[in-house]
Amino acid sequence: MGFMQGIAFTQHFDGIALHGNLLYTLATEGSQHTDLGDSFTCNAALSWRMPEKKEHPHRGIEHHSHLAWDLILELNGEYRTKEEVDGDKDPNTGGNFIYLSPGVRLSGESGMSASLSLGLPLYEDLNGDQSEPDLRSLFSVGFAF
Repeated sequence: MGFMQGIAFTQHFDGIALHGNLLYTLATEGSQHTDLGDSFTCNAALSWRMPEKKEHPHRGIEHHSHLAWDLILELNGEYRTKEEVDGDKDPNTGGNFIYLSPGVRLSGESGMSASLSLGLPLYEDLNGDQSEPDLRSLFSVGFAF
């Protein structure tokens, strides 16, 4: 079991939006005396709403697809504490890293959205022997209600 506490904000400007969030996750000891470590993440993103096509190219009539495309550029940071099993900390866990993540989001007027981003590591400081990340890809689907 764990506890999560965070804050998020968005500020819209003319076709551009600034987004940010902070999230702290407190991991508690599980049934097998394992604590997977706390984490702290911080994210900052700039998104640009691509202009909609206003006129049909052949008829001069209004065209509205009810879909919106956003281009997104994010900085993602994460810090993780070491995992603990039966009170012993694993020296090969935990650390911190920062990603630069360009991406795209498709939103519909029904409140559904899908996004894809690719995270390129800018900085990493991992404890002990761990696999170093080369690329992180995220795909998400969201529903607003």
